Parts: sequence; structure tokens; C-alpha cells
Amino acid sequence: MLEDAAWGADAMADIVDNLLELSRWQSSRLSLDQRSTDIGELIRKVVAYSATRSPDHRISADISAGLPMVHADRTRIERVLDNLVDNAIKYSPDGGEVLISARVENGGILVAVRDRGIGIREEDIGKLFEPFQRLDNRPAGSSIAGIGLGLVVCRRLVEAHGGRIWVESQEGKGSTFFFTLPLSHPDKVE
Repeated sequence: MLEDAAWGADAMADIVDNLLELSRWQSSRLSLDQRSTDIGELIRKVVAYSATRSPDHRISADISAGLPMVHADRTRIERVLDNLVDNAIKYSPDGGEVLISARVENGGILVAVRDRGIGIREEDIGKLFEPFQRLDNRPAGSSIAGIGLGLVVCRRLVEAHGGRIWVESQEGKGSTFFFTLPLSHPDKVE
């Protein structure tokens, strides 16, 4: 019962945090504390935390060597990663691998969160980043928690950083969510 209560408290805290972020964005009061941030370190932190929340999943990282710093609000990018990993876990009901990767691409950092879950129908992809959207492709008998704000918050936070976010998915084979972030010192990219 204590584990269930702790899980419920974490889920409620995530919902409240997402509502607060969305409220800040809607009222034009979203203020970022952007600094040079080690995205590899942040990814490893999210992997370690997420692995304790879902022991049925193998959550791992593939971070390119020598990855440069990004210009980002560490707390907000951690929220983005948490939301994306949480979705990957929710929509991979039988366990499996969730992989977070990061590499330099096109003058910025490209981060990807890949799962081998149920995937998303092509006609539903356009709905994903809209408020309160929950897709109907949940596994039978599933009680996946959430109110459909996590991906909206991800989009708002990534775009506030000057990046973009998108998904590639194949129904029955999983999804990969991608987002980009600017480098701290773009003139040093080789």
C-alpha cells in the first residue's frame, strides 16, 4: 500500500508540475534560467531516477563522447526528459528498453527518447502536442495515468529554448521522440 501511495503521490506531483508550467507559458510568465548545461549528465540523472521508478524496463543512455554544453534551463529540460521517459514507460506495458540518446547535429544537440512500445497511429501524431489529448491506442485493460499535458509542456519548454520537438512512430513497434537544443557556444561547433 505504501508503494501505491508513493506512486500516486509522484503521479500527482507530475500533473501539478505540468499544470504550473503550462500556466506560466499561457500567461507569458515562463522565465528560463539558461546556463551552460551538461546534457549528458542530466540524461544520466534521469536514467538513474527512472530506473528506480520502473524496474520492469531497461532504461539506458547512449551519449556521444565529448558532447558540448547546451544553453538551457536545467530544471525545465529535466522536466522534458522526465515527461518523455514517463510516456515511454507508460506506453511500453510489457517492459522493454527505453533509450535516451544525445548527439551533435546541425549546430545543436539532438536528444531522442526511444521505446519499443505500442507505437502511435499516423493519424494520431498531429494530436500529441495538443492540450488534454489522450490517444485511444492504450493497451486493453490499461489504466495509464495522466491528463494529456506532458507532451504539451514538453513542446512549450523546448520551443522556449529555441528548439523543436517531434515524434516518429510505427504502430506496434514503438516511438521515438526527438528534440533539439542550442549549444552554449555555437561558434565552437566543428
